[in-house]
Amino acid sequence: MKILERIMAVFAICLVLLSLAAPAFAAPESGGVGTGVAEEVGARTAADLWNLPGMDEIMDVPSVTVDDLMEKGNRIGNQAVGLIQRVGVYVCVVFFILAIIGMVIGSKNPKVFPLSVFGTIVAMAGFVGILYYREILQFFTAWITSV
Repeated sequence: MKILERIMAVFAICLVLLSLAAPAFAAPESGGVGTGVAEEVGARTAADLWNLPGMDEIMDVPSVTVDDLMEKGNRIGNQAVGLIQRVGVYVCVVFFILAIIGMVIGSKNPKVFPLSVFGTIVAMAGFVGILYYREILQFFTAWITSV
């Protein structure tokens, strides 16, 4: 089995080497060996292969720059953050209401009360973080740069 694998590997290497060597025999652009027959029958020559139309000419697709991609990525990212904010605010409100109900119930059960207090604090922190994340981020960066 090993000998068969080695033969196939040598065969594959030979194919790759031969395919890489093919452009070395292409005719020059000024018209060289072997271009006469191709020109007579109207076929493409080796020089024509370098003058193919680009993809934007073929498909009529506008060119895109890196700045365009960055702008689109920022826009999509802002839309995703906006969606997470809208959903997150409602999740925090529902979580806060459930924690308040847990506090009322937990007034008779000492195991539930501390968890409910922790839940209200987390819900309030999440709500404030979602609504005021820009101001918090600006304050944090100003504090970090001043240290």
